[in-house]
Amino acid sequence: MTNDRALLSEITYGAFLAYSPRGQTRVSIDSRRIVRDGVKHDTPHIIRKAVERLLHILKGSGLEGFFGRNVILVPVPRRAPLRVKNALWPGKRICEELVKVGLGREILPCLERKRAVPKSAYAQPGVRPDPQVHFDSMALFPAVMIPEKITLVDDFVTRGSTLLAGTSHVQHSFPDTEVNAFALVRTRGLIPEIEKIVDPCVGRIWIEGGRIHRDP
Repeated sequence: MTNDRALLSEITYGAFLAYSPRGQTRVSIDSRRIVRDGVKHDTPHIIRKAVERLLHILKGSGLEGFFGRNVILVPVPRRAPLRVKNALWPGKRICEELVKVGLGREILPCLERKRAVPKSAYAQPGVRPDPQVHFDSMALFPAVMIPEKITLVDDFVTRGSTLLAGTSHVQHSFPDTEVNAFALVRTRGLIPEIEKIVDPCVGRIWIEGGRIHRDP
């Protein structure tokens, strides 16, 4: 980083479930019908069920370091500012369920979207909003507490631009805090089919040559 407005060059992220945007096997189709669509609208209580399953398989999954009773959870904002009271905020809903089962201490909704960005899912690869666009569209409210650990929480990760931008804001505000990023679902768009939906992973998101990369 060279200044307060610089993006981090790399972050660590974790994800629990996987979905295939185009696969045609039963698992791939179910990943869209049940997981993608269910998480987007939280039906039928799929966020609660997914978090309960995460708790059940957490030990040995590699995701243990993202959660715990000492971890503050920061929900990643939606792509547009919330205009309607009580509108569904998937990141916050996931945080609520994580706190209920003891995988987070409390929720700190300090990150907000100042202005809308285009939906990455519907944008062509060359015109998807990049990390800097996401970064510039966000703002972070100062917090009195200085957490020991923070995990940003989002519903989906595709390329990782949103998570990298949000994590950059939070890390700037809490330079001495361990900050990680977690998405309930990761998109597996570069492979024809997926073999399983419950597929926990820990990986990295980074910028190289002006492009965003995610592995795995």
